[in-house]
Amino acid sequence: MTSRYPATTMAELRSQIISRQIVVPSTLETVARLAFDTPSLVAFESGNAFAKRSGIPPQAVTRLARSLGFKSFRDFRDVFRDHLREKAEAVRSTSVTQ
Repeated sequence: MTSRYPATTMAELRSQIISRQIVVPSTLETVARLAFDTPSLVAFESGNAFAKRSGIPPQAVTRLARSLGFKSFRDFRDVFRDHLREKAEAVRSTSVTQ
């Protein structure tokens, strides 16, 4: 089952997968794990580059994004970019207050 509206944060996306609100096809589970384990690759690479670095077919990356409710890899990648941006801002604000 795919969510009608895709997650807007990585935490929300992870929660939807864990709670089975989104069911990732077994053929794409490895790709999903890889994406969550290496968010910087997803955030800063093209879909083809992420696939090549990960040793998976480019179509698997697109299928994963669509199975998670995104229109494209770009939309999927934006969630990872926002996540890394928020992490960087949190580190910056912590180091400023110390």
